[in-house]
Amino acid sequence: MNILLLASTLMLALRASAAPQPEAVAKGEDHLWKRFLASRPADGPALELWRRQCHATCDDQGRECTCCPGDAGCGF
Repeated sequence: MNILLLASTLMLALRASAAPQPEAVAKGEDHLWKRFLASRPADGPALELWRRQCHATCDDQGRECTCCPGDAGCGF
């Protein structure tokens, strides 16, 4: 059971590392921001991590938040 948990955590980390990270977007490059928004995971722990990164980046850069359009489960 622990091996399955470790494997799924590793897969989530690999998926997250493939997407442009908010820190890379901090320079204001809109094409990177659009790529980051498009990398939104469907659900699960990866989605929660993505939401936190997205909202933190919006706050840091003073961007209008478009992280969770129409997503009632967002909570931010």
